[in-house]
Amino acid sequence: MSATQLPIRLRNHRCYGELVREIRLSMLPGRWDKVDYTHMLMLVGSCTNLKLLDMNLCGNMRSSELVGLFLLCPSVCRSLEYLDICETGFSASAITRVLQLMPNLQHLDISDTDADDDLLVVVSQSNQKLTYLAVAGCINVSNMGIKAVVETCTKLEVVDIAECPFIDDYSFLEANNIKLEIDSERDSNGYMP
Repeated sequence: MSATQLPIRLRNHRCYGELVREIRLSMLPGRWDKVDYTHMLMLVGSCTNLKLLDMNLCGNMRSSELVGLFLLCPSVCRSLEYLDICETGFSASAITRVLQLMPNLQHLDISDTDADDDLLVVVSQSNQKLTYLAVAGCINVSNMGIKAVVETCTKLEVVDIAECPFIDDYSFLEANNIKLEIDSERDSNGYMP
């Protein structure tokens, strides 16, 4: 076993990270300060066929470490279909760089991050297999960014734009039969009371 392989026991068989398809850290207590770059590199670097990565609230990594993690794991970038990095504090530029490496992404949750319209333009160019996009609470996202994604991501089915104060035109979403997830407390202009 090499130093980069993660030993995993399944019943009485010893196998390795190639069998792992999902890593869900969102229910891990204390993940906001316990999960760091070293842990993520060991997990993600060993799981070369990963399909789902949920890092929700894992905020103990710097933006540069997020980019470095995926630059070191190109096979994961190619295999990843589901990424949740909401409430992590990663910069828009770091998220942008990472998403450019993930052509097969179908589910993306970047809610409550520093995401902006420029990032969504990159999503529209790099992640055209998206079926689900969540940008809830991303205050720098506007109609322009969402329209860019809708126009090129033709498989898109659901968009979560709750608490996005600069998105006030839903007609392009409705015209493309995209399910809209939005905070019900908004007024008719899309603003919170």
